[in-house]
Amino acid sequence: MHPAIIAAIAGLATVFALWLALAVERWTWGKPSRYPEDSAAYHKIRRPPRYPEFLVRGMVIVAAAFTLYYLVWRLSIFNPDAMWFSWLLWAAEAYGFVTFLLFAFMTWKLVHPETPPPREGISVDIMVPTYGEPLDVLRATLVGCSHTSYPHQTFVLDDAGRPEVKALAAELGCIYISRPTHEGAKAGNLNYALKQTGGQLVAVLDADHVPLPEFLDNTIGFFSDSSVAVVQGPQLFYNLDSFQHERSSWHEQRVFYHTIMPGKNRTGSAFWCGSPAVLRRSALEAIGGVAQETVTEDLHTTIRLVRHGYRVVYTKQPLAVGLSPATIDEYLGQRFRWGQGAMQVLRSKDSPLRASGLTISQRINFLASTITYFDGLQLLALLAIPVITLLFGILPVSTFGWGFVARLAPYLALTFLANTLLGRGTYNLWYIERYSLLRAFTFAATLPTLLTGRARPFRVTRKGDDINPAPPWRQVLPHLITIGLCFIAAVVGVLHIIHPFWYQPQPTVLAVVIGWTVLNAVLLSVGVDRLLSVSRRSRYRFPIITEISWHLSGEKDWRIGHSVNLSASGMSFEHSGPRLRMGDKLEVSIGFAVTGAGDTPPAEGESRILLTGRVVGTYQPRSGDAQRVGLTIISFDSSAGANNYSYLLHNPANLLRGEQIFLPPKD
Repeated sequence: MHPAIIAAIAGLATVFALWLALAVERWTWGKPSRYPEDSAAYHKIRRPPRYPEFLVRGMVIVAAAFTLYYLVWRLSIFNPDAMWFSWLLWAAEAYGFVTFLLFAFMTWKLVHPETPPPREGISVDIMVPTYGEPLDVLRATLVGCSHTSYPHQTFVLDDAGRPEVKALAAELGCIYISRPTHEGAKAGNLNYALKQTGGQLVAVLDADHVPLPEFLDNTIGFFSDSSVAVVQGPQLFYNLDSFQHERSSWHEQRVFYHTIMPGKNRTGSAFWCGSPAVLRRSALEAIGGVAQETVTEDLHTTIRLVRHGYRVVYTKQPLAVGLSPATIDEYLGQRFRWGQGAMQVLRSKDSPLRASGLTISQRINFLASTITYFDGLQLLALLAIPVITLLFGILPVSTFGWGFVARLAPYLALTFLANTLLGRGTYNLWYIERYSLLRAFTFAATLPTLLTGRARPFRVTRKGDDINPAPPWRQVLPHLITIGLCFIAAVVGVLHIIHPFWYQPQPTVLAVVIGWTVLNAVLLSVGVDRLLSVSRRSRYRFPIITEISWHLSGEKDWRIGHSVNLSASGMSFEHSGPRLRMGDKLEVSIGFAVTGAGDTPPAEGESRILLTGRVVGTYQPRSGDAQRVGLTIISFDSSAGANNYSYLLHNPANLLRGEQIFLPPKD
């Protein structure tokens, strides 16, 4: 085929692939900020399939055997004129094989322990550490604690010493603790509270994690086994428009909490993930409290507990639902802290590489959880290799014929298929590769901590706080530069196919490398497009449709309408009455079904939530004579009204709205 034809095909394929990927992504997401209102979409999502375990394990064995053969064969086709380049690609492929083996080892068999019935008479302290989270976020968690059915005391551990938090704790019947010094961040906060309290069990909830009523009932029974030190539940999220949610049915931590953690139960290697969890006080006291030497106190504390003969049990039961990092800044900041903490653990005396008291299986599992941050180096290498090839004409292999393709294609196909089966319905190659590339630069930036041991000061992940509406150009600058380099390299490759300039090309080889470069650019482009288009609202809007009554301040005649969505700071509703204008002040009444659950149950029946708000937006629906109004909440008529409104938003049905389909099936 004439080089000009090959170049034209490559160029057209590049443009078409980028357009198609962006179009498909846009169609898939719809509008992220409006998707939660489309309730019909939730019912179209199918539950993940269940694969026969013999098929999963058989495919893993086949894929591992063929990949090993492929890697050994690859050693025979290194480019003698660029050995460093050949070794770079081979090392990236070999690292991928190691991570595949670790993933297979961790998920070889998923263990979901049955939930024992709760024991009566156990004293439980629920601890909610907080440091600057918005008051309405904290209120939702504390209201959820008041609806937790098992008898307990709730402690608010305020490391910011805010008077308004102290008042909120008193209002909701919680005990307020604020320490005089602030060393050790969250770990130090918990250790201080442990000395001020005396419950046999300690339940830990992040300030944004709203507990479900059965939180303690589904965990306490495990502690009948004296070796159990921690019961960890899945981290579930209700803000379905966050950065890491895809069509609300999949989020970036699906594979970890629904596949990897149940797999870790098999070897006693599940670990405390901070929240939601219940811990045995005596076990913590036996190891000197929560580990404060690293910024990932949960993983570090787990290794110490396991070294002392204790176990961490992971339960599939939903215990609490929280806020996922909503923006790329929050997401990457959280991952950066986790990566630095993992490097600190590897340097510590409790490193899984050298700590005593761990079984071989536990060492492998804990090591897999710490070295995952080396993925950043591998991905940066796989981004750089095709760019270098196209810009300088350097090839990492000495031959590229049908023999190479006949080995490469099965290697990629078998690995993908095995990973998909191991994921038990949660592994989505397109999503996983895209998120992996987006966080590659962050993961790589954490690795110097392995040498220095120094980490940035602990910073709470902002959740529900005011969000900067400006696009996050600083965070995506490395990705944009990489996309630009991929584009330039692809153009150079096409030009060299048409007419050689500074190197003599092999047209077929360059066409394949151009395709590889375009794939990298597409994955990065749709990832950047995703995070630039994600919702930047400071509060999540629950798609709650209910009848409301309203009237203008100063008037007495109530008018009828219905809500479209509700949030902690405002609401949207439609009505057919007199047209409202920007700035109008309203009084709104919302019906609230009272269940009587919790520590201080109100009367059964229906009460009304009364609030005052101001109109901040008016919209005309496409059809009908109704008016849609956006309202910001100014105040409630009472603290009870504020608490009832918080529970209306954060009741179990709303919290689990996007999570039900991925809860592990019952055995």
